[in-house]
Amino acid sequence: MSRADFLTRASEDFYRQVTCLQTTGGDPVDLTGFGVRLLIRGGSVDVEYDDDANVSIEDATAGEIGITLGGATLAAWRDTGRTIFGYSLFLDQPGPTVDEILHGYISVDDEVTE
Repeated sequence: MSRADFLTRASEDFYRQVTCLQTTGGDPVDLTGFGVRLLIRGGSVDVEYDDDANVSIEDATAGEIGITLGGATLAAWRDTGRTIFGYSLFLDQPGPTVDEILHGYISVDDEVTE
């Protein structure tokens, strides 16, 4: 499992692409037949999916997963008084196996600059 922390503006859509790689050799993992879930935690916020949040396998053979959080959702989360939210990205393998493949924090702020 890996860790990645992200900074984003509350008023803008957030998008990141994650590529799953083999631990030996670094080749992409073929995600054909896999599912993916995103769990976000923070105070009263505990979301696996809502209208403005999406996680999907974008290119299974290249091991690419896309994570999108809409600006409206991020602003609503910020308005709860919290600006840092923990997340876990889970890969549902064919069969009963579920692995947490990525975790970390998403910091939501209107003052983030690049």
